[in-house]
Amino acid sequence: MDNFLFTCPFCKKQFYVTNSMVGQNVPCSHCGASITIRKQTQTEQDHVLPLTLGILSLLVPCLDLPLAITGLAISLKQKYQTGIILSSIGLGLFFFQLLVGIFVGIAILTANL
Repeated sequence: MDNFLFTCPFCKKQFYVTNSMVGQNVPCSHCGASITIRKQTQTEQDHVLPLTLGILSLLVPCLDLPLAITGLAISLKQKYQTGIILSSIGLGLFFFQLLVGIFVGIAILTANL
């Protein structure tokens, strides 16, 4: 009989089950919760959000520092309003990058549990 890896939806413990167990309600050998054995397939959609956020987190640093420096340079030439706007955009992008990094980190950690 073919075995496949099954993950308990409650405790995330993985164990091997046989194809003949598909559709049966059984207690988890780790947490004791009643679970229905189903074939689990991992689709490409599971990876779209972390991949997109990862690409964004690589691109955003290319924008925030030049904008902040340009804003500072313009402020030094006494065009304060334009400089403040550009610096604010650069700072906003920095915090966006920080949040994206945290979100991607959490997504990766929870996916591996």
